[in-house]
Amino acid sequence: MNKIENQLIPGEEIIYQAKIHWWIYKRGTIYLLLGLVSFYIAPQWTILSIILILQGVRFLIQEIITSCSTAYIITNQRVIFKYGGFRQYMVDVLLPKATMLRFSQGTVGRILNFGGVSISVGGSRCSFPYMKDPMRFRQVLFNEIQQKI
Repeated sequence: MNKIENQLIPGEEIIYQAKIHWWIYKRGTIYLLLGLVSFYIAPQWTILSIILILQGVRFLIQEIITSCSTAYIITNQRVIFKYGGFRQYMVDVLLPKATMLRFSQGTVGRILNFGGVSISVGGSRCSFPYMKDPMRFRQVLFNEIQQKI
């Protein structure tokens, strides 16, 4: 969060920071488990098992980098989405400029409490999946927008 604090303008303070949900690790975990199970159950498929294990490790590394480098932040003046491991991307939306907010949760997301957020400004839209507790993010965001009106 220290890098985000350096990006804040004078008088701006962080109101809420959402985390990325652990569900992001599902793909790497599934590949890794399939590789390990196939390695022990069917030794004749050793090459396939090794490929699945390596693919699972690769996905887990990508997912860890994504998880560590993603930030969903609401300040008293804007919403900040930061993502990207080696190439950093940052999307800033001033609170009064957000024209449409969209929150989505599928069945698994509702059970495990994660979902996606999309914000539209003008004609462009930015989507951010796997946010932990998106309804809390929504509540804090609407409260901040309401205070600005």
